[in-house]
Amino acid sequence: MENLPKTSNSSFNDCLKQIQHLAAFKTKLTVKVACKTFTNLMLNELGVSEESVAAMLGYTTTKHIRYYGKANEERIAKEVDFI
Repeated sequence: MENLPKTSNSSFNDCLKQIQHLAAFKTKLTVKVACKTFTNLMLNELGVSEESVAAMLGYTTTKHIRYYGKANEERIAKEVDFI
């Protein structure tokens, strides 16, 4: 993983703007929107742990994950039912 090329957020945002234009999306696509969407899907829909999502996004701690995604009511209910 360390050998993979890194893309800056600004150049990635430029690519997302092109995709947004080509796909005629009204919602502005940014790295932040992508991270929030990915985090919410992984945490709430697929039930992946915060630690795993942090690793997938390249973070060493879960601090950013708590910023990007929050547990929704369905996830909380599933976890309570599991106990």
